[in-house]
Amino acid sequence: MKKKVLISACAAVLVIASVIAVLFKTGVLTPKKKVYIPEGTTVNVREDFTAELTEIEVSDSNSKAETKAEITNSYEAQSDFPFTVGKLSVSKIFSYSGGFVEDGSDREVENICAIRVRNNSGTAFQYVSLCFKTDAGDIIFDFTALPAGGEVTVLAKNAEAYRPDIIVSEVSEASSIEFAEKPSLHGEMFELSVRNGVLGIRNISADKDASNVYVYYKSTDSNGLFGGITYRINLGDIPAGKFKQVSPPHFSESSSKVMYITYV
Repeated sequence: MKKKVLISACAAVLVIASVIAVLFKTGVLTPKKKVYIPEGTTVNVREDFTAELTEIEVSDSNSKAETKAEITNSYEAQSDFPFTVGKLSVSKIFSYSGGFVEDGSDREVENICAIRVRNNSGTAFQYVSLCFKTDAGDIIFDFTALPAGGEVTVLAKNAEAYRPDIIVSEVSEASSIEFAEKPSLHGEMFELSVRNGVLGIRNISADKDASNVYVYYKSTDSNGLFGGITYRINLGDIPAGKFKQVSPPHFSESSSKVMYITYV
């Protein structure tokens, strides 16, 4: 009799153990993981992800009071804009559709990444390359000729697609070069005129010839400078008192700005 009872008890234990193993395997009895969130931390979650966040407050008596918040996929992903990188600030990343100016092709693109950058310093940048670390990989933005206090819209170098829920974790300066000398239009030397897309330049010097004259210009939009690219046109030599005209590519009286002139 005792032997039968013992066998029955062992069988029952085995059944209970099997049921518990199944419940653990299916997750029913899997212990909940607590995630401790430091004060001020921003948590980004992606679609179809649910996390239970537990915030711990410690009182003077060292007791712990827990408050829980459930995060579901009803959210809007946020990044820590504006990002400040040295002397620059990036106010936003957004979607752009239109002509792709960065390689000079002006080919039509749709819904690619664009940023707005401001130079907060008193120094002009000749070239800057910014690297955005995102949940979809690195995105590079290159731009040139950004004056002190200037603001420019830059398109992603490789035309990466934009997503409304893109998460930017870090923005770093991959490379930058400041102008050795402040860029100038050399108003004491040249007089500029623009009419119907034609750029005119006169050497107003009384006795100084200008050789290898280059005019640098950028496109503009309602927000300021547009495009990381800076165009230039070579006008050759302009003797003292002489005038030259040229019709530069990618140049418009209403949507272009002459940035600076170089000559020897």
